Amino acid sequence: MTTLVTADHKGRLRIRGVKSGRTYVVAQEPGGWWITTKVETSPSRNRNYWTGSKCSLLDHLNALSDAGLAIEVSEVSKKHTSPCPF
Repeated sequence: MTTLVTADHKGRLRIRGVKSGRTYVVAQEPGGWWITTKVETSPSRNRNYWTGSKCSLLDHLNALSDAGLAIEVSEVSKKHTSPCPF
């Protein structure tokens, strides 16, 4: 069993040596309980963000149709679907 706990504003976690506001991982193992600080990961500096497309979806579909793409409406797609159960 592993759980994630956070010390309160006074650093209380009933464990000696904890620091206020720091998050700790508490894991139960056969030898007892192990408590470690949660490692904070920062996002990569080399992350590339997608800026979006220069064209609209209609422009893309028109370009694909000019290249030979044919979109057909099937009979199955005309049927009414039931509402989502979620």
